Amino acid sequence: MVGIVAVGGTYDVAVGLPFQSHLRVYEPLRAFEPHGLIGDAEDPAAADRQDMLASLARACEPRYQPFPVGPEHVRALDVTDEAGATHTLFNPGQLGVRALLAAEKLSNAVSTDLAELVVPGEALERHLDDLRTSDGTDRLHTRTATWGVPLAWFALFSEEDPVQVFRSGGRIRNCRLCAGIEEARGRVHFATSNLAAVVPEMDLLSELAELSEWLDGFDDGAAVALDYGQVAETVYPDDSPSDLRLGIECLAEADLTGAAAAYRRLAGRWLPIKQLARAS
Repeated sequence: MVGIVAVGGTYDVAVGLPFQSHLRVYEPLRAFEPHGLIGDAEDPAAADRQDMLASLARACEPRYQPFPVGPEHVRALDVTDEAGATHTLFNPGQLGVRALLAAEKLSNAVSTDLAELVVPGEALERHLDDLRTSDGTDRLHTRTATWGVPLAWFALFSEEDPVQVFRSGGRIRNCRLCAGIEEARGRVHFATSNLAAVVPEMDLLSELAELSEWLDGFDDGAAVALDYGQVAETVYPDDSPSDLRLGIECLAEADLTGAAAAYRRLAGRWLPIKQLARAS
């Protein structure tokens, strides 16, 4: 079991921006040798706010700059092990790499002319040169989702895991679940093995397999944190981890009624949020 020492800070919600949620892996310093970490450790929520404001500033500049510039953020998380000792773990922002992946995804989804307008070729080449000369790790530590949390992410967590709720001005700005990476690996294995036995064609199964492969690339002393972001105010308190686990258990026991009931609870909670992506 991983416990979290209180961390300050909240999200600032910008009107008109999509809800963003993040799944992050925090590792001990030994995992970053020999390169180490670039940047100073920051409060996770404060770093999120700075990233958001910086992206808005780049979009509003007269000379459009789609890619981030300057030092990367490093997020810090204090966790308590079973013996009661506190350890600080770190998450490199890797915003430059994540921006490149987003640009590649965009280029595959839209026409070449439109992609060039959003991400000019000159800016892309300049950004690639910057990445080639930077130190750091090639393991992507952060996954981002918009308009809701992917159901597969909930397989990593349990209702017994510690949760932090960040409030400001009488509103919930974010909530965070945290689990040790070995616990998360075991839970994903449980979900994958049970689904593979009964519904091998289910899309969720491939998403879980991808998550399992991703988690295997990190230090055994790492922790996994799910930041709900702005959507927390809509869904907290959230029973999605227990609903997903119960649904999988019901499928494994051929209890289709129980599985359907768990799915209805999940769908009723998350489908309205996903529909906001298409709202005018």
